[in-house]
Formats: sequence, C-alpha cells, structure tokens
Amino acid sequence: CSQYVPLLKKVYLTKQPQVLELHIPEQYGKAILMVKYVPVFNEQGDIQNVFGITTDITDRKKIEEALQRSEQRLAAELDAARHLQQISTKLIQAGDIPALYDQILDTITAILRTEFASIQILVPENGTGGDLKLIGYRGFDEQTTKYWDTVRPTSKCPCGMAMHTGQRVIVPDIRTCDFMVGSKDLDMYLQNGIHAVQTTPLFSRAGKVLGMLSTHWREPHEPTASELRVLDVLSRQAADLIEQKRAEEALRANEARYRQLLTMLPVAVFTVDAEGIITFYNQSAEKIWGRSPQAG
Repeated sequence: CSQYVPLLKKVYLTKQPQVLELHIPEQYGKAILMVKYVPVFNEQGDIQNVFGITTDITDRKKIEEALQRSEQRLAAELDAARHLQQISTKLIQAGDIPALYDQILDTITAILRTEFASIQILVPENGTGGDLKLIGYRGFDEQTTKYWDTVRPTSKCPCGMAMHTGQRVIVPDIRTCDFMVGSKDLDMYLQNGIHAVQTTPLFSRAGKVLGMLSTHWREPHEPTASELRVLDVLSRQAADLIEQKRAEEALRANEARYRQLLTMLPVAVFTVDAEGIITFYNQSAEKIWGRSPQAG
C-alpha cells in the first residue's frame, strides 16, 4: 500500500511508534485495518528494525459507529423532551393560544430537522365532512399558503387523505405516491422543493377529529420511531389547544346569549359583588329605578 512507505519513513524520522487506520475498498474485501509500526533499537540507540502489527478493527469500528449514532439519538430525544416540557408548561399557563401554535411549529421543525410544517383545524360546518383551515405554518411561500388555505376531504394530498381515513398518512417520496399522481397538490409540493410528507390527525379527548399536524421534507424521508413519538406528543398538545380555544369561544358565546336574555326580561335583574357593587343590570331595572345605576 502506498501509505505504508510514508508511515515507515516517519518512524525512522521521529523514532516513535506510528499508527495508520487503513480503509480497504469493497472490491478488495472491504475492511478497516489498524497498522502499527514500532521501532526496535540497538545498543547505540539507533533503529535496528521496525516491528509491524496489523489488526482488523472492522467490527470494533462498526460498534463505535453504532454507539455514536445511539448517543446522537439520545441527545436528540433529550432535546426533544426539553422542548416538549417547555410547551407543556406554557400550555398549563395558556393565555396566548396562537403563540403556542407557533411554539409547536418551531419545536417540530427543530426536532424533525425540517423547515416545513403546518397546523390545520377542521371546520365541520363547511360542506360534507367539513374543511381543513390553515391556521399556522412554516416554510410555505404566499402562493402555497393561499392554495392550502382550505383543504377538502377529496383533496389529493396527505392531509386530505388523513381527513378521509382518520389515520396518520406518511408519504416517504411524493413522486411514487399513488393517490397524488397527476394532481395539482403534487405540483405544489414539487414547486416548493418538498419530496416527503407526513400528516397526523389531531383528536379531541372524545375521539373527534379537530385538525391536522403536518411536516414536510426536501428529501425523501420516512420518520423514525422516535420522530413519530415526538409527533404523537405534539399532536396531543396541539389538539388540547384547539379544544381549549373552542371551549373558550363557546363560553364567551354562552355568556353573550345569557346577557342578552337577561337584558330582554320584563323583570328587573341585576347582579352585585361581595362589596355590594352593581356589576350588571338590565333595561327593566333601569326603568323601575328611573335612572341608570353606576356599575362597577
């Protein structure tokens, strides 16, 4: 091997042992060898000869590489757990729900190493089966955002298919996806440089579909088991946010109807707090009192 001679010269020059990691090409039996040259000295301190040792370290290198990959996965999962814990804490203290949607999108793009992601909510009153409405995204241009602003169950895209089946849809390579062949959706993905997609349905605690959480990759990609676990956790958090927002909207609507009903009653109705301060009164109370009481 041409690398042996320079290594041998270095032994004579430095009078120190030298080590070489040699990668044998596949056509010669693909292996990784460790070559070590150790100088042997005479009584005058000069190199008398060089002792050479060659060891096949192929299996050891494979183990080291597998261990390194395992450590990298562990580090990634710990980082993901840290991000998820932060979102969980913010969810408990939720005040600005749209900001939490943004946090989920930022987290999912960071952990899954992609620049594309989206959250959609189901609007059940729109058409048969409802429509998906885009409420947050990362990476899409203006044209793409407008195109996917509303998605129907008949749409030839993963989120449309997930809405139709109620199951997660994974497309490792959109160019080989049967249900997207010849569709406008396929053209839009390719136009954005997207070649892989996954869509995970968001379910309420009662099992009803609330929306979709999707991620997209520039290269063909199939999510790993650890990535799917992250998606499951983030999907649960996104679904809880949607449920919380809808519950708040329903509560406000009920309060508005309740106040309207009280306002129209033919009897005087008013409320006071613990200090006896009026907090609400209706029109009948105003007529009976002959004046408008000062609330608050």
